[in-house]
Amino acid sequence: MKILFDTELSQLRPYPRSDDEPVVGLAPCYVVLDVIQAPEPSLAPGQRAVQTESINLETRQLLRGWSVESLPAQWANSQEFMAAFTDSEKAAIELSTDPIVAGMRRTLDTWDSSVHPDDVRVSGGLAHLVNIGILTEERKAAIIATAG
Repeated sequence: MKILFDTELSQLRPYPRSDDEPVVGLAPCYVVLDVIQAPEPSLAPGQRAVQTESINLETRQLLRGWSVESLPAQWANSQEFMAAFTDSEKAAIELSTDPIVAGMRRTLDTWDSSVHPDDVRVSGGLAHLVNIGILTEERKAAIIATAG
């Protein structure tokens, strides 16, 4: 597979032919690159593969590879997240008439994926629970520490 690199704009552009045959009359700002795609790596639990790209103008190649990263801490679902709270904290959240807490309850009721501590809805919700006195900063940190 081939792709064009625009040397003036430092951007990749689609190759104008689907058969990878040479193109006559390309502007001099374009360099034709061969695309080299590495296979996706095998992953261990708690890892993810992130695509990488590097352009080597000397070899006229675009190297598409992978880096392996550890997954950020998370709870598998909203029930696991709520299990980090004490019974009295859960009761205070459930009985709160604060509209933001009500919105948080609704969000958690419909949350259908993993819960990440750095998600703005989670970090903002925990900060709000501290602001209204349901949690302390220490308890907030302890809850975040339960993310696996």
